Amino acid sequence: ADLERQIRDASEEEQDMERRSRAIEADLQRTLADLEREKHENAALQEAVTDQLREADTTRERQERERAELVRQSTVAEETTVEQARELQEEAERDRVGSSARVAELEAKLKVAQALQADSASQLQS
Repeated sequence: ADLERQIRDASEEEQDMERRSRAIEADLQRTLADLEREKHENAALQEAVTDQLREADTTRERQERERAELVRQSTVAEETTVEQARELQEEAERDRVGSSARVAELEAKLKVAQALQADSASQLQS
């Protein structure tokens, strides 16, 4: 009877260990799926940030060309009248302020994406 009880206890313990093992395996599968999803989300974020940076570079180059053109126009205007030159300088200032705000916005978005990426990378390492 004692041997039967020991066999029964061992069988119950084995079943309990199998249940725990399956539960742990299920948790690991969920965690792996979560990490895989986060990996894809991070890749998408990184691609979006790269696109935004590319757009910012293009915008900056365009704005530099526009500034160069405004300087040329300013020189022409100075040769004609002082009033025309003053108006062109005001326009150049508005363009500069607007582009600086856009670059700051894109840099802030980049910092957020980098923080998210760093967080996910640390989660992947854990």
